Amino acid sequence: MAQQIQAGKQFFARKFSGHRYLAYFQAFSSTYATVEHLRALYHQALAQEGVVGLVIATRPDCVDAQVARLLAEINSTHRVLVELGIESSHDDTLRLINRHHTWADAVQAISLLHSAGIDVGVHLIFGLPGEDIATMLTTVNRVATLPTNSVKFHQLQVLKGTALARQYLEGTVQLHQFTPQSYAQLCIEAVRRLPPTVAIDRFVSQSPPSMLITPRWGIKQSEFTTMVRSQMTAIGARQGDHFALHTC
Repeated sequence: MAQQIQAGKQFFARKFSGHRYLAYFQAFSSTYATVEHLRALYHQALAQEGVVGLVIATRPDCVDAQVARLLAEINSTHRVLVELGIESSHDDTLRLINRHHTWADAVQAISLLHSAGIDVGVHLIFGLPGEDIATMLTTVNRVATLPTNSVKFHQLQVLKGTALARQYLEGTVQLHQFTPQSYAQLCIEAVRRLPPTVAIDRFVSQSPPSMLITPRWGIKQSEFTTMVRSQMTAIGARQGDHFALHTC
């Protein structure tokens, strides 16, 4: 772990001048172990020079009271943020994509972490099989009512070698085909439904072009964010200005 953190610090030193870092437990479900093992891992990361906190990515069904107590303990001395891969609020969709957790699991995990004083971020995927625009925005409406601190949006990407890729190429699954412009419109409406207290960390994700089947937009994250901002400015839209309309 020390070598990984040092390599990460060297990478970001080329771009930024800061000397304080958050150790990001990103791959897999980073709360899926015994509390004793997790405590050792987290404190090993925090012992590295310049590391002042943790970002822990996990699944809603891998958060329980013991994990919440451990994170609250660490949060009393270091910054802790938990990112939950929720993806959708619709159980039919979650079953279809083999998530093996439910929307109720997500609500319970967010409530448990919030009650423990832990900041919570959620990941959502737009364009999952069987979901239309109304379905996707229903998920946003539901998330907007929960005590979340941040959201990352991702467009569904079909990658080579996956079950989804096989289904897509065989024509056995129908996917919503976004253009950058239509996806930007969806993101704008999502932003308008989220309260201004929720930080939006990301609108799009990027996969290596050699792995990606669709969508192949050829647009950088920063370019897409600029598109969303400029279009919101043009129509006088603000984050949260549709929040009350859809949460009453």
